[in-house]
Amino acid sequence: MTSHLPSAIQCIQTPNGVLYELPRRQIGCLRFLALPMILVGIVFIGAGLYPLLIESGLADWALRRTGKPFSPFHLLLGLAFVGVGTFPIYFGWLLAGGYSTIELQDDRLIATQRHGLVRWRRTIPVSAIKRFQVKSSDISESQLAVDSALSALNVVLADGKLKNLAWGYPKTMLKALATHLAEEYVHLYYGAPLLDQVDPAAMVEERTLGQNRLPETALDGDGTDHDENTIPPLPAESTIRLEEHDAGLTITIPPVGIRKGAKGLFGFAIFWNVFMAVFTALWFGSGGIKAGWELVIISGFLLVFWSVGIGTLLSSINAGRRQAILDVVGDTLLITERNLFKTRQTEIPRDNIQSIRMGPSGTEINDTPIMNLQIRLKKGKKIGVLSQLTNDELAWIAAILRHALKVPAR
Repeated sequence: MTSHLPSAIQCIQTPNGVLYELPRRQIGCLRFLALPMILVGIVFIGAGLYPLLIESGLADWALRRTGKPFSPFHLLLGLAFVGVGTFPIYFGWLLAGGYSTIELQDDRLIATQRHGLVRWRRTIPVSAIKRFQVKSSDISESQLAVDSALSALNVVLADGKLKNLAWGYPKTMLKALATHLAEEYVHLYYGAPLLDQVDPAAMVEERTLGQNRLPETALDGDGTDHDENTIPPLPAESTIRLEEHDAGLTITIPPVGIRKGAKGLFGFAIFWNVFMAVFTALWFGSGGIKAGWELVIISGFLLVFWSVGIGTLLSSINAGRRQAILDVVGDTLLITERNLFKTRQTEIPRDNIQSIRMGPSGTEINDTPIMNLQIRLKKGKKIGVLSQLTNDELAWIAAILRHALKVPAR
């Protein structure tokens, strides 16, 4: 090995590979974020223990409910609340004072977060690894006393997904670990004969939170570079319409539908609300709730979960019903967006447009970035629209607008 590991990281050779043990995370005041997580878990467990104590008869002496018929529903409900409550306590405990270990074997990479007896383990096939990524904050240490808490080591898989290996450590430490990991990976996976053909340093990259995952270039729908003066084809199945006129052009983007626009959230919303409907009906239909504080507390819990379901459902419907019109009139770009709740118009003179391109919106679903049309301004914030469209459609629109307004892609 040519790279040097910080003394704080223990490197242990194993029969099948190598094990790295990192020190306990020093995240300073961010450690206090574990407290509300643990408190939420305690509240859920307490709410779950309440029906368990009632059904078991252990609380009859205090609640004077002797003779109440046994309710399997309340028993299962209590167990469900106890199970849900363990998760925030589990992860809060890891946040409070945990540390990371990474073991690289012949056929798999195992990342484990530890604190006392608590473990959280992730196993990744070695064959799926593409490169290692060190992701850190763009906030300086003068702005945040614990800059290391926002540094993480990820592995990028062949399908583009990210899997976290370690977090809450200084960037320099994780960069050295990533380099050492890459060298060990090349040695174990490719073998000695290919060491001269594969550069481990090329497998390590650095990213900053908020930095685009894709390069600042014009992109085709498949994510490859292309000549920004070339207009890619519009997919045949697209419903987007282009109309050219003497003053410029008009691009009309009709609603894409809930299934395409919501990108999977609609199915989750339906499942959540059906579950809540059955859950609520069984809870109140059991007849075990009496007027008073018990009714108020239970209703408050249900209201929170109903709010999540209804909010997700409305957002999904809104995403599917969004429509937009892009007008190029002379040297001005006019963007009109309509959804279920409002209509918004944005007028941008060409002199204030720095670039037009497709780029990551900042939102990810299943570790895959959702792309949108990005208009970077010379004065003002970046404008991002049309995240409901496919990458091919976004690349086509960006190329059409660049050609009409004579602006670059970067």
